[in-house]
Amino acid sequence: MLVFSFLMVVDSCWERFCFYHLLNLNWIFRKKKSLKYLYKAIKYIQPSSLYSTIGFKEIQIGQYEKALKNLNIAIQLDTTNAYAFNNRALVYLKLSDFEKARIDVNKSIQLDNRNPYAYKHSAMIYIELKEFEKACIELSTADELGYATFGNESDSNEVELLINKYCKTLSDTK
Repeated sequence: MLVFSFLMVVDSCWERFCFYHLLNLNWIFRKKKSLKYLYKAIKYIQPSSLYSTIGFKEIQIGQYEKALKNLNIAIQLDTTNAYAFNNRALVYLKLSDFEKARIDVNKSIQLDNRNPYAYKHSAMIYIELKEFEKACIELSTADELGYATFGNESDSNEVELLINKYCKTLSDTK
């Protein structure tokens, strides 16, 4: 309750920005409780990035329909939010709707062609569609953009593993 009371007296955008990131860091320690506070923050802060973050956190705990709802709101609030499109593509990928996933990942790359996660998600769509050559091109791009050092340490070698699984075999057969 103390954290929520603090949010009510926050006046400046900078303080709200810092509080938002404090809640996001708290996610590491208390996933569901942090999500509860992020939902409460919506009453006071309604930027696209907040809904996008909530959507991403819901993806992490497997709540894809809730994630989709919040990512749709994020995109309605800001149609240039590349991360919201990328995360929505991931939801569609998880739901096996590859056509919608492809549209969103392409939009994400169009808006921000330096995000290695978008290229990894694009590769994952191609892998599901058994289009391994295209997947390898996307994985190579994700690797070149520094996927291993870009974000979450827990998945830093994921692109390398996918390259070894799908692309090394492909190059050996040529």
